[in-house]
Amino acid sequence: MINISDMYCLTVQTNVSLILAPVLSVEIIIGLAGNGIALWIFFLRMKFWKPSTVYLLCLVVADLLLMISLPFRIDNYFRGEHWIFGDKFCKVNLFMLAMNRTASIVFLTVVAIDRYLKVVHPHHRLNMVSLQAAVIIAITIWLVLVLMNSHVFSTSLLFEYKNHSLCRSYSSYNKLNVAMMWHYGIFFMEVVLPLCVILFCTFNIIAKLHRRKMHTNPKVRRAVAALIIIVLVFIICFVPCFVAGLAAMLIKYKYPNDCEAFTPATEWFHGSLGFTYLNSVLDPLVYCFTNPTFKKACTKALSSLGLWSLESENNEQDSRDSVLKERRATLQLEHNQVNSFK
Repeated sequence: MINISDMYCLTVQTNVSLILAPVLSVEIIIGLAGNGIALWIFFLRMKFWKPSTVYLLCLVVADLLLMISLPFRIDNYFRGEHWIFGDKFCKVNLFMLAMNRTASIVFLTVVAIDRYLKVVHPHHRLNMVSLQAAVIIAITIWLVLVLMNSHVFSTSLLFEYKNHSLCRSYSSYNKLNVAMMWHYGIFFMEVVLPLCVILFCTFNIIAKLHRRKMHTNPKVRRAVAALIIIVLVFIICFVPCFVAGLAAMLIKYKYPNDCEAFTPATEWFHGSLGFTYLNSVLDPLVYCFTNPTFKKACTKALSSLGLWSLESENNEQDSRDSVLKERRATLQLEHNQVNSFK
């Protein structure tokens, strides 16, 4: 157990619990449905796999870690932030939540880099990575992520306060130990660096396509849409918690004795965790926009269940095909006219 004297401006956040309990309950229901369908499509509907498919499957695995651990957090919040499952399982639960966050961020970044290389550097050797090599890369990333987050097992994260057992990995300490310094460092760096990489990939793709005047190409537009979806998912899910955590730290160091200012900041931080766990709900959008094979399999599967009409999809495809035919005819006519003057 943690010594209460080591804590800074400690409070039981019952108001935040009242909000998070129902919000996370809705998120887990939608997330289970979306990722359950995704697993079904990946293993039973997709005949041909690519390296990018492996990275998307890793996002599903990361979401499953959340699905397993989130019910215990929901129970914790329904009890007004009171953990009843003991110290060891508190560490396991927080480890799985940390793995979900880190793995989701890392594999979203990998998918963005994969899109960037295919569009901006189509002849780069990384585009020739085999499926087996992609599996090895994914396994290596998972091993690194486990090592990065295993520090939660080296310190106690459960403490008693006002008849509540509080299980938190982002509690505020008067003085951080080595494990918590590493934990906080990962929390901030895993947002800043990947976001910079994702934005770099997105802006470079858009700039290159405009220079080549290829931004009207349907395949190219899908690639840009995929990256924009990744950026939006990243910002919605991970930036609010980062901003709230940074604000809480700044208040602590600028006004070290002002708990009245610090407490609302920590409540905003814990409340913003609802956005972090929202990634399991939004990740299926990433699968659809970044993998055309997944999207086709999804629409066919939903159509077979009577949940989707392929008629509108076919009409949309027909209209795109007709537009392309008209453009080709126009270009051919212009080419013939030029030749006639030669």
